[in-house]
Amino acid sequence: MKKISLDKIIFYAILIIMIGIPVLKFASYVPFISRINPYLVSRSRVYFFWGSIVFLFVLYIYSVLSKERKINYIDFLFYFLILSLFISTTFSVDFKTSFLGEEARYEGLLTLFDYYLLALNAKNLMSEKYKKGLIKCFIFLGIFQSLYAILQSLTPFIYMVSKFSGGVHMAMGLCSNPNFFGAYMAMQLSIITIYFVKTGNFKYLFVYSLFTMALYLASSSGPVLGYILSFVLMCVINRKHFKRMLLLLLIFLLTMFIADSLLKYVHNDVLNNQITDRYIISNDIANTIDKIETNNIDSIGSGRIGLWRKSLPLIKEYWLTGSGLDTFGHVYPQSGRVYFDKAHNIYIQMGVTNGIFPLIVYMFICLVVFIKGFKLKKTHSVSIFMLFVSYCILAFANISVIDVAPYFYIFLGMLISDTNKVKFSLK
Repeated sequence: MKKISLDKIIFYAILIIMIGIPVLKFASYVPFISRINPYLVSRSRVYFFWGSIVFLFVLYIYSVLSKERKINYIDFLFYFLILSLFISTTFSVDFKTSFLGEEARYEGLLTLFDYYLLALNAKNLMSEKYKKGLIKCFIFLGIFQSLYAILQSLTPFIYMVSKFSGGVHMAMGLCSNPNFFGAYMAMQLSIITIYFVKTGNFKYLFVYSLFTMALYLASSSGPVLGYILSFVLMCVINRKHFKRMLLLLLIFLLTMFIADSLLKYVHNDVLNNQITDRYIISNDIANTIDKIETNNIDSIGSGRIGLWRKSLPLIKEYWLTGSGLDTFGHVYPQSGRVYFDKAHNIYIQMGVTNGIFPLIVYMFICLVVFIKGFKLKKTHSVSIFMLFVSYCILAFANISVIDVAPYFYIFLGMLISDTNKVKFSLK
């Protein structure tokens, strides 16, 4: 009997998780399924994700003990991050929240442990064929979610199309929230950007336009800014493909203009919906400029600046072990009608809830990948490098969620695999 390769097992394990999360989320929007047991169905993707922990753990241990894969310093850094999860949970201000995660967030010990296992297993994926297969799967999932998002945003239909409570025009795909969907689409757009720049294949332009439309319809400025900044960096790296980058820029701006005009026309003139200005990117940018000019800094980004300013002292208070995973809302000085259960900055969130040392280790891993990433040449590697950069930038104004973060950790692991043979250099 032919032995199944380790790469093949890792590939299918990750593939099932990549597909399973959005499929189970979609099932929660199907009326006859959700009515069976609303509580269970709405959390099915979370239980499915937690259920993968045992298999991913055994798979990683086997790959190491069988000596089919060698461990290096990156593995040990992840071991430290995993250990820190248990320490933070043990000394948490609320053990149950740290273990299972805040209600509706689910980013406690089980989920974060799963993220790190995904990265470690993806790091052990050596086959370029399987790496490209996972990227292709991710793109197809992005196409489906983009089409689904357009239905959410530009149609009045509600059957199997969940609407966001903050604004019926805001697309959220299968990511639970427009901000999260925006982060998801920024990653998708990053991959397609590099595939077109590197290959010049015009079939990617249609997908690029579709993804840009979906990103804009999320009505979230942070992910757009994250993509734009990473796009600028890629322009510098890919200077010799200047014409292709310029073409993408023109398509990006044109598509954003069309999406903005279409959104306002459909809701204002056809559906007679009143859209709040701050929930449209073009208006949000104008409001942000006005706040800067009037020195109303704390209210920028729906109050994010003020939130970060008040959160930083908490890192000093809980620097050693953190307040406990996903317990930000328990220690942040709440006031007013809005309850902040996340710092809306992944790095501050980690510093407060997990401690300063895990934050330093995590940022060191990202820094190493970032520096080495500039030397990558292959199309699939450079595409996930741009995805990595986009996510790391938008992480300054977004939160980690179970509908999006697993994909980042999968591609982070693949990127570590691709950069393992790159010599570390600051030159």
